[in-house]
Amino acid sequence: MIKRIRIIGGPGSGKTHLAIQLSKKLNIPAYDLDDVKWEKKFDLPRDPSKRDAELKVILKKKQWILEGVYGDW
Repeated sequence: MIKRIRIIGGPGSGKTHLAIQLSKKLNIPAYDLDDVKWEKKFDLPRDPSKRDAELKVILKKKQWILEGVYGDW
């Protein structure tokens, strides 16, 4: 059984679309790293400690699809 999928790619390459489609087909929750990185999307970055804590909560789950291009944290 598939438990964890990480989707990476350039901006506009279809990461979010693929994550949503896989989420529906596999019944696994999908998470957009933009929602973790930004307090207000592309305008106000989330505090790094809060961002890291939120990411850790997602990663501890048994199943997830994670999409985004953030690799520096």
